[in-house]
Amino acid sequence: MSKSTQIAIGYQIQGDVDLLEDDGSDPTEVCIFDFGEWFVVEFFRGRGSETRLFMKNSRNQQILFGESTLSVKRIRCLGGDKHDHEFLWQFFCRQWLANKGINPNPGTETYRNPTADQLQQRENRLGRWKREIEYLERQDRVYV
Repeated sequence: MSKSTQIAIGYQIQGDVDLLEDDGSDPTEVCIFDFGEWFVVEFFRGRGSETRLFMKNSRNQQILFGESTLSVKRIRCLGGDKHDHEFLWQFFCRQWLANKGINPNPGTETYRNPTADQLQQRENRLGRWKREIEYLERQDRVYV
């Protein structure tokens, strides 16, 4: 979690929570999930709000779970497959994860198929998101 989140909610969160190193990235919360063959990393807000998918290997495991100086930029520099958090992202992210064998819990409701107008809105926003992510990735490589 970011320092600003820690200040806002105090020390009420229990469990395995760490502060991200301040690397100049927009404040965000990050969750890292272990899904067998994959690590799924989700950035919840700010520029670069996205989901990243990393192969489960010893290098990625060490960086994501073993280093005390984990930061947004350090995570993003690992590369991985990425998925946006733009309009209708949940519908498409679910399919993206399913293609890697990561499926929702049984009984989870499915989303309705988007309309043509919604798909066009998504395409417009995706272009901006892709440019923003490319910019952030270039900046991150300079940092690390």
